[in-house]
Amino acid sequence: MCFLVIGVKKRFDFYGILFLHDYPAFRLLKNVDEFKKFNGSDTLEWNNGNIDITPETLYENGKSIS
Repeated sequence: MCFLVIGVKKRFDFYGILFLHDYPAFRLLKNVDEFKKFNGSDTLEWNNGNIDITPETLYENGKSIS
């Protein structure tokens, strides 16, 4: 779940990025322990900022939750 600054709660499914499309930049995150090492700032990032996902992607592709 992601709570965006604009006050919207959304759930983003990383399955497509990690397993369906197999983007090379995200391969490290297939390891659950690495995936859990995220930092949140204006983006979600991993690996000291070498891997990130934009808030726009989270907002546009996330499913609204209550």
